[in-house]
Amino acid sequence: MSCTRLVVLSVMLSSVFFNAECSLGAEREMSAGAMSKITPLEFLDRLTNFDKKCVASTSYAFTIVGSTKSWLKESDVYKLAQRLNSDKPSLSATSALSSFLPTAASTEKNEAAFLIRGFIEKQYPPSICSTYGTPDNVRLAKEWLNEHPAKKVQ
Repeated sequence: MSCTRLVVLSVMLSSVFFNAECSLGAEREMSAGAMSKITPLEFLDRLTNFDKKCVASTSYAFTIVGSTKSWLKESDVYKLAQRLNSDKPSLSATSALSSFLPTAASTEKNEAAFLIRGFIEKQYPPSICSTYGTPDNVRLAKEWLNEHPAKKVQ
């Protein structure tokens, strides 16, 4: 097959799978090092404030390259807990090691709970994908919060 035919075939396939207006670039991927420069709440906001018209043409994945061990603090957990009842659509936090690409939206409550689970397990992300093959993140987060109530500031 000639190079011209390969290029045309490649362009045709790209137009089927990807909307030209939608990028798979930096707004849908972040390294663990870059995550350390923002707060967990800012990261959660990135997951929930995505271009909805672009999701159907790509996936619901927000790829995390690497992992972080000390990014989440206990004080973050109590702020994230305020989002545990939100059904706002969200991208799914997905490790770059995952072979799974989410095809349905997550929710803000699930992603907040996945972040809380990362604090509990001392690593974020705590598993390869927030929406696939993971325990009930919201239940686990609420159980932990019940066992560890916020300390009153005097």
